[in-house]
Amino acid sequence: MMNEPVKILSATPTLDTNAYAAGDCMGTKLTFDLTSWRDDRGGWVQWAVLTDLAKQNAVADLVLFGSDPSATTFTDNAAMDIADADLVKIIGVIKFDQYTSFNDNSIAQPTIFYGPAFSLDLKGSVLALYGILVSRGAPTYAAADLTVRLGLRGG
Repeated sequence: MMNEPVKILSATPTLDTNAYAAGDCMGTKLTFDLTSWRDDRGGWVQWAVLTDLAKQNAVADLVLFGSDPSATTFTDNAAMDIADADLVKIIGVIKFDQYTSFNDNSIAQPTIFYGPAFSLDLKGSVLALYGILVSRGAPTYAAADLTVRLGLRGG
């Protein structure tokens, strides 16, 4: 139903203060805790926002995993290399490529969601979504300049 509340999940990666290169992990693995929100009908990611306190306005991808990508080591400010065993855990990619700038900060939203409709099976033992931010430019940030927010809606 459209009038049901949206559950907002957020994660803030700890960032390197050196410049990133295209293809680098921005922070390490993100965890979006679902334990406070369960819906037996399932659900979906309805919207996504990336807040940018540094106003770098750099395109970034959020790779979302439906289960823990435990075979991959995500190293901040190093090239992302997803292990073959974790590739099948990807439920989609959100490309943050549309920025709205303010005086000294900005927010990004995706033009389009890539991959499946980000449908979630919350009936079983899914307690978290996992993600990694991937730089598609050469931005420079302070340690806590980015936050990813996801809006989830039930069944």
